[in-house]
Amino acid sequence: MSAFLTSFSDIHQKSRQLQVANFNLFSLLQLSKNETTQTTVLGWLLDAEGSHGQGPLFLEQLVKLCDDCIPPEHFSQPYRVLCAAIAPQLRLDLILYRPGEFLVAIDNNLLGREGINQADLEIIEMRRLGSAQRIPKERQIAIFLTPEGRAPFSGDASHWHLLSYPQLAAALDQVVPQLNDLKLKHILVDWIEVVSRV
Repeated sequence: MSAFLTSFSDIHQKSRQLQVANFNLFSLLQLSKNETTQTTVLGWLLDAEGSHGQGPLFLEQLVKLCDDCIPPEHFSQPYRVLCAAIAPQLRLDLILYRPGEFLVAIDNNLLGREGINQADLEIIEMRRLGSAQRIPKERQIAIFLTPEGRAPFSGDASHWHLLSYPQLAAALDQVVPQLNDLKLKHILVDWIEVVSRV
């Protein structure tokens, strides 16, 4: 019985250590499948003036996944970030732009829901803003972000860069070693972990 209790105690301790090692803040708070939360985190990462202190690093990684269609020097000056969670009049989930320079529009479609003609209407919204801000069409990109990288059902897929969450996670994972701030590193690692398996 003494041997059993010692063995059980060792197994229990190892089990607790594994639980701590596998802890993920987004999973704990049940936010991994919450589209609004995922959009908010993504918007925060892509904001060069975000409290993460990394400038346009994450936006540069995202644009690389879209064939580098916007040269990185366009991100060296401040740019605006609009989020549908804050501005509900937007059809697109995220819009990042600098007048005359570039525009990145993102439809974050985590749950697979689309309204009638939604994707086409979002492209119209992007082009309207791009035109108003005198941004050349070749530096206006639309990203359709889904768990599997599928095309939109509600519009012409040829207008979109199709991107999967695992692709985005892999791209952002490449910059984790460059980060010095441990808090940011832990948040990013947790986020990468949940979005790579949504």
